[in-house]
Amino acid sequence: MSSKIIYFALVLILFAQIGISRRTSDSSQESEESKTEVNVKIAIKNNLNDNDSSSESDSEELKLEEEVQIEIFNRLFSDLIDFANLTVEDTKVLLTQTLIDITKTTEKSEEVDKHFKVFSDFLEKAEQSKTITSPYKQKRYLIELASSIPSMFIRYDTKTTNKFTVEEALIHLALLKNGFTVYEDNYYNRLKVCMEKIEEKVQLHISKHSNEDKQKVEFREWYEKFNNEKDADAKYQIVLEFFK
Repeated sequence: MSSKIIYFALVLILFAQIGISRRTSDSSQESEESKTEVNVKIAIKNNLNDNDSSSESDSEELKLEEEVQIEIFNRLFSDLIDFANLTVEDTKVLLTQTLIDITKTTEKSEEVDKHFKVFSDFLEKAEQSKTITSPYKQKRYLIELASSIPSMFIRYDTKTTNKFTVEEALIHLALLKNGFTVYEDNYYNRLKVCMEKIEEKVQLHISKHSNEDKQKVEFREWYEKFNNEKDADAKYQIVLEFFK
């Protein structure tokens, strides 16, 4: 999806240029626009790279690109960031209390440990997010972590299964005791509202920018896929595709 990133970065630069005085000569405008184009290309030349750069110039390019991607997130996906933060925090509370109950009421066994590990792994990943120093990477990490939550609970939910093992039944009861029904309702209500807000922002963005270049066409294709999907969880996954 790098072409989408390029498209939005160019749009952001265009907004910044609107306030520039038009009294300069045509040749000066062309020169400034040329400089702007070069700077944009430098800033978004490569996708974010996890490997440390040995070159100072490469490091500066990555820093500029990260700033561009954070700006895109803030413009169109700030609601998803808020949703992910709140959802991860609520999930941590639910899982912590559930694990305490399971430890107190269930005999230790290999099967119980397998289920226990799924929850404890999530809690560990949630804590790891605090060690990520890049704001953009931290937001992406939390958004992706929150997207994994439905699959973590699916085997304990009577809406998706009508047959539990003994261990799954015990965990199902522990989850219910600690407020899983309210938690699940809150999750899907928030997700639905979040997807609606993103849809509104993207629609507004499209209405304001009519240039039919390659990036615009690709962006419209992504939006049509997002707009046509009605399932909130599936829409969430489509949003994640945008930055891949």
